[in-house]
Amino acid sequence: MLLLINGAPGVGKSTLAHRYADEHPLALIIDIDSIRTHLGQWARFDTSKLVARDLALALARAHLRNGHDVVVPQYLGRPEYRERLELLAGESDVPFVEVLLADDTDRITQRFRMRRAEYASAGAAHPEGDLDDEAVGNEVSAASDGLLRDAIARGVPVISAAGGTDESYLALCERLASAHRPAPGRHANHAQDRGRDLMKNYPLGELREAFEQFSRVSDECAASGDYNAFADLFTDDCTYIEHVFGEMHGREAVRQWIVPLMKQQPNDQMTYTHDWVLFDEPNGRVVFCARTHMPDPGDGTQYSTTNWSMIDYAGDGRWSREEDVYNPANFGTMLGNWQAAKDAAAKS
Repeated sequence: MLLLINGAPGVGKSTLAHRYADEHPLALIIDIDSIRTHLGQWARFDTSKLVARDLALALARAHLRNGHDVVVPQYLGRPEYRERLELLAGESDVPFVEVLLADDTDRITQRFRMRRAEYASAGAAHPEGDLDDEAVGNEVSAASDGLLRDAIARGVPVISAAGGTDESYLALCERLASAHRPAPGRHANHAQDRGRDLMKNYPLGELREAFEQFSRVSDECAASGDYNAFADLFTDDCTYIEHVFGEMHGREAVRQWIVPLMKQQPNDQMTYTHDWVLFDEPNGRVVFCARTHMPDPGDGTQYSTTNWSMIDYAGDGRWSREEDVYNPANFGTMLGNWQAAKDAAAKS
Protein backbone atom coordinates (compact mmCIF):
# COMPACT_ATOMS: atom_id res chain seq x y z
CA MET A 1 0.00 0.00 0.00
CA LEU A 2 1.07 3.56 -0.71
CA LEU A 3 -0.28 5.84 2.03
CA LEU A 4 -0.21 9.62 1.63
CA ILE A 5 -0.73 11.58 4.85
CA ASN A 6 -1.34 15.15 3.75
CA GLY A 7 -1.66 18.08 6.12
CA ALA A 8 -0.39 21.54 6.96
CA PRO A 9 3.18 21.91 8.24
CA GLY A 10 3.27 21.13 11.96
CA VAL A 11 0.01 19.18 12.16
CA GLY A 12 1.72 15.90 13.10
CA LYS A 13 1.97 13.96 9.84
CA SER A 14 5.38 12.46 10.60
CA THR A 15 4.32 11.43 14.10
CA LEU A 16 1.31 9.58 12.69
CA ALA A 17 3.48 8.01 9.97
CA HIS A 18 5.92 6.69 12.57
CA ARG A 19 3.04 5.26 14.59
CA TYR A 20 1.90 3.39 11.48
CA ALA A 21 5.41 2.10 10.79
CA ASP A 22 5.75 0.91 14.38
CA GLU A 23 2.79 -1.41 13.79
CA HIS A 24 3.71 -2.55 10.25
CA PRO A 25 7.04 -4.38 9.78
CA LEU A 26 9.32 -2.94 7.08
CA ALA A 27 6.91 -0.14 6.21
CA LEU A 28 9.00 2.72 4.86
CA ILE A 29 8.46 6.38 5.77
CA ILE A 30 9.65 8.67 2.98
CA ASP A 31 10.35 12.19 4.25
CA ILE A 32 10.86 14.34 1.16
CA ASP A 33 12.20 17.29 3.14
CA SER A 34 14.79 15.02 4.75
CA ILE A 35 15.89 13.75 1.33
CA ARG A 36 16.19 17.32 0.11
CA THR A 37 18.35 18.43 3.03
CA HIS A 38 20.77 15.59 2.27
CA LEU A 39 21.47 17.01 -1.17
CA GLY A 40 24.63 19.10 -1.47
CA GLN A 41 23.96 22.86 -1.29
CA TRP A 42 20.23 22.19 -1.41
CA ALA A 43 19.31 25.59 0.01
CA ARG A 44 20.98 27.40 -2.91
CA PHE A 45 19.09 25.59 -5.63
CA ASP A 46 15.29 25.53 -5.98
CA THR A 47 15.70 22.51 -8.24
CA SER A 48 16.58 20.54 -5.10
CA LYS A 49 12.81 20.33 -4.43
CA LEU A 50 12.20 18.55 -7.72
CA VAL A 51 15.24 16.30 -7.32
CA ALA A 52 14.11 15.27 -3.84
CA ARG A 53 10.62 14.43 -5.07
CA ASP A 54 11.98 12.36 -7.96
CA LEU A 55 14.25 10.47 -5.58
CA ALA A 56 11.30 9.85 -3.26
CA LEU A 57 9.31 8.32 -6.12
CA ALA A 58 12.21 6.07 -7.10
CA LEU A 59 12.64 4.91 -3.51
CA ALA A 60 8.91 4.29 -3.13
CA ARG A 61 8.79 2.32 -6.37
CA ALA A 62 11.58 0.01 -5.28
CA HIS A 63 10.09 -0.62 -1.84
CA LEU A 64 6.56 -1.22 -3.14
CA ARG A 65 7.79 -3.71 -5.70
CA ASN A 66 9.57 -5.57 -2.92
CA GLY A 67 6.18 -6.06 -1.29
CA HIS A 68 6.32 -3.47 1.50
CA ASP A 69 4.16 -0.50 2.51
CA VAL A 70 5.28 3.05 1.84
CA VAL A 71 4.07 6.06 3.86
CA VAL A 72 4.56 9.61 2.59
CA PRO A 73 3.81 12.27 5.25
CA GLN A 74 3.95 15.42 3.16
CA TYR A 75 2.21 18.76 2.77
CA LEU A 76 0.98 18.78 -0.83
CA GLY A 77 -0.96 21.90 -1.64
CA ARG A 78 -0.99 21.20 -5.38
CA PRO A 79 -2.31 18.10 -7.16
CA GLU A 80 0.63 17.26 -9.43
CA TYR A 81 2.78 15.25 -7.03
CA ARG A 82 -0.23 13.58 -5.43
CA GLU A 83 -1.24 12.39 -8.90
CA ARG A 84 2.28 11.06 -9.49
CA LEU A 85 2.05 9.07 -6.26
CA GLU A 86 -1.33 7.66 -7.24
CA LEU A 87 0.03 6.73 -10.68
CA LEU A 88 2.98 4.99 -9.03
CA ALA A 89 0.63 2.94 -6.85
CA GLY A 90 -1.29 1.87 -9.94
CA GLU A 91 1.89 0.90 -11.76
CA SER A 92 3.01 -1.09 -8.71
CA ASP A 93 -0.43 -2.76 -8.42
CA VAL A 94 -0.93 -1.65 -4.81
CA PRO A 95 -3.73 0.39 -3.19
CA PHE A 96 -3.29 4.15 -2.98
CA VAL A 97 -4.82 5.69 0.14
CA GLU A 98 -4.85 9.40 0.91
CA VAL A 99 -5.95 11.02 4.16
CA LEU A 100 -5.83 14.58 5.43
CA LEU A 101 -4.63 15.17 8.99
CA ALA A 102 -6.22 18.33 10.37
CA ASP A 103 -6.31 20.32 13.59
CA ASP A 104 -7.06 23.76 14.96
CA THR A 105 -4.81 26.28 13.21
CA ASP A 106 -3.65 27.84 16.48
CA ARG A 107 -2.36 24.46 17.71
CA ILE A 108 -0.71 23.74 14.36
CA THR A 109 0.97 27.14 14.38
CA GLN A 110 2.26 26.61 17.91
CA ARG A 111 3.76 23.23 17.01
CA PHE A 112 5.24 24.64 13.83
CA ARG A 113 6.96 27.48 15.72
CA MET A 114 8.30 25.04 18.33
CA ARG A 115 9.75 22.81 15.63
CA ARG A 116 11.39 25.76 13.87
CA ALA A 117 12.91 26.80 17.19
CA GLU A 118 14.31 23.28 17.67
CA TYR A 119 15.93 23.38 14.22
CA ALA A 120 17.40 26.81 14.94
CA SER A 121 18.69 25.73 18.36
CA ALA A 122 20.39 22.72 16.81
CA GLY A 123 21.84 24.83 14.02
CA ALA A 124 20.14 22.60 11.46
CA ALA A 125 19.01 24.08 8.17
CA HIS A 126 15.53 23.03 7.06
CA PRO A 127 13.09 24.12 4.31
CA GLU A 128 10.70 25.42 6.98
CA GLY A 129 13.31 28.00 7.88
CA ASP A 130 12.64 29.81 4.60
CA LEU A 131 9.36 31.17 5.96
CA ASP A 132 9.43 34.51 7.77
CA ASP A 133 8.40 34.06 11.40
CA GLU A 134 5.74 36.77 11.24
CA ALA A 135 4.10 35.03 8.29
CA VAL A 136 3.84 31.61 9.97
CA GLY A 137 0.30 32.05 11.30
CA ASN A 138 -1.13 33.26 8.00
CA GLU A 139 0.69 30.59 5.99
CA VAL A 140 -0.45 27.76 8.26
CA SER A 141 -4.04 29.03 8.21
CA ALA A 142 -4.04 29.34 4.42
CA ALA A 143 -2.55 25.86 4.02
CA SER A 144 -5.07 24.29 6.41
CA ASP A 145 -8.06 25.98 4.80
CA GLY A 146 -6.95 25.13 1.28
CA LEU A 147 -6.30 21.48 2.09
CA LEU A 148 -9.65 21.11 3.85
CA ARG A 149 -11.59 22.63 0.97
CA ASP A 150 -9.81 20.34 -1.46
CA ALA A 151 -10.36 17.25 0.72
CA ILE A 152 -14.06 18.00 1.03
CA ALA A 153 -14.37 18.56 -2.72
CA ARG A 154 -12.60 15.27 -3.54
CA GLY A 155 -14.10 13.18 -0.74
CA VAL A 156 -10.74 12.58 0.95
CA PRO A 157 -11.08 11.26 4.53
CA VAL A 158 -10.17 13.85 7.17
CA ILE A 159 -8.57 12.68 10.42
CA SER A 160 -8.44 14.97 13.43
CA ALA A 161 -5.16 15.39 15.32
CA ALA A 162 -6.88 17.12 18.23
CA GLY A 163 -7.22 13.96 20.33
CA GLY A 164 -3.56 12.96 20.13
CA THR A 165 -1.59 10.37 18.20
CA ASP A 166 -3.38 7.29 19.59
CA GLU A 167 -6.78 8.60 18.60
CA SER A 168 -5.54 9.71 15.18
CA TYR A 169 -3.98 6.31 14.57
CA LEU A 170 -7.20 4.50 15.45
CA ALA A 171 -9.09 6.74 13.03
CA LEU A 172 -6.47 6.03 10.37
CA CYS A 173 -6.84 2.28 10.89
CA GLU A 174 -10.61 2.58 10.50
CA ARG A 175 -10.12 4.49 7.26
CA LEU A 176 -7.68 1.93 5.93
CA ALA A 177 -10.04 -0.90 6.81
CA SER A 178 -13.00 0.74 5.07
CA ALA A 179 -10.86 1.60 2.04
CA HIS A 180 -10.11 -2.08 1.58
CA ARG A 181 -13.73 -3.21 2.03
CA PRO A 182 -15.85 -1.59 -0.73
CA ALA A 183 -19.44 -2.74 -0.98
CA PRO A 184 -19.92 -5.51 -3.56
CA GLY A 185 -20.01 -4.10 -7.07
CA ARG A 186 -19.43 -0.55 -5.82
CA HIS A 187 -16.45 1.78 -5.78
CA ALA A 188 -15.10 2.43 -2.27
CA ASN A 189 -15.86 6.17 -2.55
CA HIS A 190 -19.61 5.64 -2.94
CA ALA A 191 -20.29 6.15 0.77
CA GLN A 192 -23.66 7.72 0.07
CA ASP A 193 -24.90 4.62 -1.79
CA ARG A 194 -23.53 2.31 0.89
CA GLY A 195 -25.34 4.30 3.57
CA ARG A 196 -28.63 3.82 1.74
CA ASP A 197 -27.99 0.11 1.29
CA LEU A 198 -27.35 -0.29 5.03
CA MET A 199 -30.36 1.76 6.14
CA LYS A 200 -32.41 0.00 8.81
CA ASN A 201 -35.96 0.21 10.02
CA TYR A 202 -35.89 1.83 13.47
CA PRO A 203 -38.91 2.17 15.78
CA LEU A 204 -40.67 5.51 15.45
CA GLY A 205 -40.13 6.21 19.14
CA GLU A 206 -36.36 5.81 18.79
CA LEU A 207 -36.34 7.94 15.66
CA ARG A 208 -38.26 10.73 17.43
CA GLU A 209 -36.00 10.55 20.49
CA ALA A 210 -32.86 10.70 18.34
CA PHE A 211 -34.21 13.73 16.45
CA GLU A 212 -35.06 15.48 19.72
CA GLN A 213 -31.45 14.98 20.77
CA PHE A 214 -30.29 16.24 17.36
CA SER A 215 -32.38 19.41 17.80
CA ARG A 216 -31.30 19.91 21.40
CA VAL A 217 -27.60 19.60 20.56
CA SER A 218 -28.03 21.97 17.60
CA ASP A 219 -29.62 24.58 19.90
CA GLU A 220 -26.89 24.16 22.51
CA CYS A 221 -24.20 24.59 19.86
CA ALA A 222 -25.89 27.73 18.55
CA ALA A 223 -25.99 29.12 22.09
CA SER A 224 -22.34 28.34 22.86
CA GLY A 225 -20.86 28.94 19.42
CA ASP A 226 -19.03 25.60 19.62
CA TYR A 227 -20.28 23.05 17.08
CA ASN A 228 -18.04 20.14 18.06
CA ALA A 229 -20.98 18.41 19.72
CA PHE A 230 -22.96 18.75 16.50
CA ALA A 231 -20.22 16.93 14.58
CA ASP A 232 -20.30 14.19 17.23
CA LEU A 233 -23.90 13.44 16.25
CA PHE A 234 -22.66 11.79 13.03
CA THR A 235 -21.11 8.41 12.35
CA ASP A 236 -17.42 8.17 11.62
CA ASP A 237 -18.10 7.38 7.95
CA CYS A 238 -21.00 9.79 7.41
CA THR A 239 -21.77 11.80 4.29
CA TYR A 240 -22.80 15.46 4.60
CA ILE A 241 -24.02 17.28 1.49
CA GLU A 242 -24.12 21.08 1.61
CA HIS A 243 -25.12 22.65 -1.68
CA VAL A 244 -22.80 25.65 -1.29
CA PHE A 245 -19.82 24.19 0.59
CA GLY A 246 -19.80 20.79 -1.11
CA GLU A 247 -19.85 17.15 -0.03
CA MET A 248 -18.02 15.97 3.07
CA HIS A 249 -17.13 12.40 3.96
CA GLY A 250 -16.52 11.43 7.56
CA ARG A 251 -17.28 12.98 10.93
CA GLU A 252 -13.93 14.76 11.14
CA ALA A 253 -14.46 16.40 7.75
CA VAL A 254 -17.78 17.72 9.03
CA ARG A 255 -16.09 18.92 12.22
CA GLN A 256 -13.25 20.70 10.43
CA TRP A 257 -15.80 22.46 8.23
CA ILE A 258 -18.58 23.45 10.61
CA VAL A 259 -16.68 24.38 13.79
CA PRO A 260 -14.67 27.30 12.33
CA LEU A 261 -17.52 28.28 9.98
CA MET A 262 -20.01 28.83 12.79
CA LYS A 263 -17.55 30.93 14.77
CA GLN A 264 -17.55 33.52 11.99
CA GLN A 265 -19.91 36.48 11.85
CA PRO A 266 -22.83 36.53 11.28
CA ASN A 267 -23.08 32.71 11.55
CA ASP A 268 -22.30 32.90 15.27
CA GLN A 269 -25.56 34.79 15.83
CA MET A 270 -27.90 32.31 14.14
CA THR A 271 -30.55 30.31 16.04
CA TYR A 272 -32.98 27.72 14.72
CA THR A 273 -36.56 26.47 14.87
CA HIS A 274 -38.45 23.92 12.75
CA ASP A 275 -41.49 24.85 10.67
CA TRP A 276 -42.35 21.17 10.23
CA VAL A 277 -40.85 17.68 10.70
CA LEU A 278 -41.61 14.47 8.79
CA PHE A 279 -40.58 11.07 10.20
CA ASP A 280 -39.99 8.43 7.50
CA GLU A 281 -39.98 5.40 9.79
CA PRO A 282 -39.59 2.65 7.12
CA ASN A 283 -36.36 4.26 5.86
CA GLY A 284 -35.02 5.52 9.19
CA ARG A 285 -35.06 9.08 7.89
CA VAL A 286 -36.18 12.51 9.07
CA VAL A 287 -37.01 15.39 6.73
CA PHE A 288 -37.57 18.82 8.24
CA CYS A 289 -37.86 22.49 7.40
CA ALA A 290 -35.34 24.40 9.50
CA ARG A 291 -35.79 28.12 9.97
CA THR A 292 -32.69 30.22 10.63
CA HIS A 293 -33.31 33.30 12.78
CA MET A 294 -31.14 36.36 13.22
CA PRO A 295 -31.30 38.40 16.46
CA ASP A 296 -33.22 41.65 16.70
CA PRO A 297 -31.15 44.21 14.76
CA GLY A 298 -32.36 46.93 17.10
CA ASP A 299 -35.64 47.97 15.49
CA GLY A 300 -37.79 45.00 16.50
CA THR A 301 -37.94 43.50 13.00
CA GLN A 302 -37.68 39.73 12.64
CA TYR A 303 -35.33 38.29 10.01
CA SER A 304 -35.35 34.61 9.09
CA THR A 305 -35.30 32.20 6.17
CA THR A 306 -35.65 28.44 5.68
CA ASN A 307 -33.93 25.36 4.33
CA TRP A 308 -34.99 21.74 4.01
CA SER A 309 -32.80 19.07 5.55
CA MET A 310 -32.86 15.29 5.29
CA ILE A 311 -30.99 13.14 7.81
CA ASP A 312 -30.56 9.35 7.86
CA TYR A 313 -30.49 7.59 11.21
CA ALA A 314 -27.80 4.98 11.95
CA GLY A 315 -28.78 3.94 15.48
CA ASP A 316 -27.29 4.76 18.89
CA GLY A 317 -28.22 8.41 18.52
CA ARG A 318 -26.00 8.98 15.47
CA TRP A 319 -26.74 9.96 11.90
CA SER A 320 -25.04 8.62 8.76
CA ARG A 321 -26.09 11.27 6.27
CA GLU A 322 -27.39 14.83 6.05
CA GLU A 323 -28.30 16.88 3.03
CA ASP A 324 -29.27 20.56 3.27
CA VAL A 325 -31.28 22.12 0.44
CA TYR A 326 -31.84 25.88 0.23
CA ASN A 327 -31.65 28.94 -1.98
CA PRO A 328 -28.37 30.78 -1.25
CA ALA A 329 -29.82 33.96 -2.77
CA ASN A 330 -32.58 34.01 -0.17
CA PHE A 331 -30.04 33.63 2.62
CA GLY A 332 -27.87 36.37 1.14
CA THR A 333 -30.80 38.77 0.83
CA MET A 334 -31.99 38.06 4.36
CA LEU A 335 -28.52 38.59 5.83
CA GLY A 336 -27.99 41.76 3.80
CA ASN A 337 -31.29 43.24 4.96
CA TRP A 338 -30.58 42.25 8.56
CA GLN A 339 -27.12 43.86 8.49
CA ALA A 340 -28.53 47.05 6.94
CA ALA A 341 -31.20 47.25 9.63
CA LYS A 342 -28.58 46.63 12.32
CA ASP A 343 -26.35 49.39 10.97
CA ALA A 344 -29.28 51.81 10.72
CA ALA A 345 -30.36 51.06 14.29
CA ALA A 346 -26.82 51.62 15.55
CA LYS A 347 -26.75 55.09 13.96
CA SER A 348 -30.14 56.17 15.29
